[in-house]
Amino acid sequence: MTAKMIVMNSPRFQFNSVESSDKEHFLNLYRDPLVMEKIMPPLATDQVHQLFESIISTSSHSHFFKISEIGSQEISGLMGFLPFSKKANKLQSEFGIVLYPQHYQNGIAKESITTLINYGFSCLKLDSAFAHFRNDNVPIRKIAEHLDFRIYPHKTDINKSTCSITRQVYVNGCHFQPVTENLHA
Repeated sequence: MTAKMIVMNSPRFQFNSVESSDKEHFLNLYRDPLVMEKIMPPLATDQVHQLFESIISTSSHSHFFKISEIGSQEISGLMGFLPFSKKANKLQSEFGIVLYPQHYQNGIAKESITTLINYGFSCLKLDSAFAHFRNDNVPIRKIAEHLDFRIYPHKTDINKSTCSITRQVYVNGCHFQPVTENLHA
């Protein structure tokens, strides 16, 4: 069974489904202390391999994308949804984004997260999405506030917060732009 390849565009960026040839980006990003500084501790190599294999598995309900500027082959980072779960009969997923440091502070995170959340609510029919972030990750907090996410203390780590949003709140806000999947065989 071949996984469907999805391509999405925002005004400045293109998002392509992660493929087996993208393992090096996972290794580079998820093991890098600078990249992971405001997210979580860097992962060990075996943890990155395990994460990557679970994401590209055709049985996985993960949806991860490479981020690149439209017209460029350079990868700026990765973003995606982890496997879904049902809570009170509602479909939810944790999401995340990791960027190479040279791509910080230029709006990639905001534009990418907006596109990802639109995709999650339009195409995946998620009822809610959430992410955890360190309290000192001010850029992510600002993006979450801008997109009307609810922000609250993390359940077990006083140095982290959780941001979450429901489809209803997001769709009723001014940020929702329905996404149609552009599938490639």
